[in-house]
Amino acid sequence: MTQESVKVNINGAMVPVVSVATGTPLTISQLDWIMPNAGTRAAQFLAPLQYTFQQFRINTPIRAAHFLAQIAHESGELRYVRELWGPNPTQQAYEGRRDLGNTEPGDGYFFLGRGLIQLTGRANYLRVSQALFSDSRLIDNPGILEQAQWAAASAGWFWLKNGLNELADTDIGFQGSQGLQGSQDTTEQALEHITRKINGGLNGLDARGRYLARALKVLVPLRTSEPAGSVVHGSGGSENDVPGGSQALGSVENYSDAGTAGQGA
Repeated sequence: MTQESVKVNINGAMVPVVSVATGTPLTISQLDWIMPNAGTRAAQFLAPLQYTFQQFRINTPIRAAHFLAQIAHESGELRYVRELWGPNPTQQAYEGRRDLGNTEPGDGYFFLGRGLIQLTGRANYLRVSQALFSDSRLIDNPGILEQAQWAAASAGWFWLKNGLNELADTDIGFQGSQGLQGSQDTTEQALEHITRKINGGLNGLDARGRYLARALKVLVPLRTSEPAGSVVHGSGGSENDVPGGSQALGSVENYSDAGTAGQGA
């Protein structure tokens, strides 16, 4: 990708952005802006995310924005790479679920949600293991997906396998080089379709939308529309106007059901 120096003023800070025309690699400034509560985890995950973008064709600003919005919510801003276990009723139901490949006693807990998209179930672990390592090592050592490199890569694998790049491509609510105006509806529709693929429903849709608005702000600087319910309205907003400021997007309990992601893979 061609390097281009592009910055925008966000809350008084000049933040590097990705140009729609050329594209540039994800930067720590961008990641910090999209996930302001990530702290030192942003630096830890930067290289794994850059690798994931390259390997799984998350190669346009729109694709990157949707991907980062989803993993921001699923992982609590890169905090959780392992599903928080209660167990709650949904987690108890993992046991014996043949659609997840959980055919052995204890599979429900052993193959709980891991990675930045909380991949769940023996069958999905076997598939991603074969894709990433060309063997079945994750069946014996599922905790490998808690390592930053593989937490990100497993999310990229799920993203590519389930056609989420193509769903992100349907989001045309931005202004291109010729001044073409897109529709806000396409952003909302893409967000909902992608969320259903990952979550199985629309849990956390509003929070995902707010993360998407932040991502679009720095990854697509010519953007002209934002998801409905977004509270990001330009460079003059305060931290209370955006996700992850003084108002937290979710508590620990909010992420205990994130392991439902990937069940349909």
